[in-house]
Amino acid sequence: MKLRRFIWIALFAVAANPTQAQETIPVARIDSVFTEHNRSDRPGCTLAVFKNGEIAYANGYGMANLEYGIALRPTSVFHIASISKQFTAFAIVLRVLYTAFGEPDLTTQWSTLFAVLAVLTMTVGNLLALSQRNIKRMLGYSTVAHAGYLLVGLAAVAANAEEPGSIAGPQGVLFYLAAYAFTNLAVFMAIIAVTNRTGNDLISGFAGMARRAPLLSVLLAFGLLSLLGLPPTAGFMAKVFVFSAAVNSDLAWLALAGVINSVVSAYYYLRVIRTMFLDEPETPERVRADIPIWVATLAASAGVALFGVAPWSLLKFAEKAVIGVVS
Repeated sequence: MKLRRFIWIALFAVAANPTQAQETIPVARIDSVFTEHNRSDRPGCTLAVFKNGEIAYANGYGMANLEYGIALRPTSVFHIASISKQFTAFAIVLRVLYTAFGEPDLTTQWSTLFAVLAVLTMTVGNLLALSQRNIKRMLGYSTVAHAGYLLVGLAAVAANAEEPGSIAGPQGVLFYLAAYAFTNLAVFMAIIAVTNRTGNDLISGFAGMARRAPLLSVLLAFGLLSLLGLPPTAGFMAKVFVFSAAVNSDLAWLALAGVINSVVSAYYYLRVIRTMFLDEPETPERVRADIPIWVATLAASAGVALFGVAPWSLLKFAEKAVIGVVS
């Protein structure tokens, strides 16, 4: 138990500030706070020691300082890690489909399974996102929906896995993963920039943000339109490639289900945009982001725009990546 405790403390300390991770904190102080706050009313509580010696507990919705009441938001490091897990998972599935399940009977069964899972995942993710008032939770559930769109591509891959020359399916899946990574990074960095200043994760907290942070609002709106799948964004091209692969694999009904779910998602994406540009701000105070957040947001948004109007370079890269898998 003690070993596990100190491992978590070290990890959170490094994440908070790597240059200060070796600062000495009294062990007695850590143990006393850990005992006091690791109670049944805070399940899964984990302590984190930051550079100034303050001790905080972490849960699924953020971090709160125990001694001074300062809210400490999770960084985008965890978000980037989640994207890398998706890349790894789908790469493994692609490899398995083309090596272990190349027989026509097996691929047909797997294609049906992926198609059903895609519809369920898209629908459940979008329906849960519709009712969310917290913007981060809303985007969390929309991530589930996007996993469903990726499963549409996998269903098309499974339907054509027995054809050695077919790369449209896996190529579309890899393009979708890359486009989604750029888009999601841009959206989350913009949201982090705003919520770190306002301390409000509710969608209503973004009211009038176009007046308080015009460029951030434009970048966030552009990212949300990409998640929705509107041109000229990388998200639009990604959905075109994935749904086209489904149609070419005789899964037109699955592509139609994806389009319908995209229409459903328009409600909660456009709701955020409407709140930012049409609602009155709670305060006229300007919202300013740190330079690293600006750089990350602008770079990710540039990728969303570039691959939206000129997707061919990324498609070529995806083609080269999948040739070794399908051949």
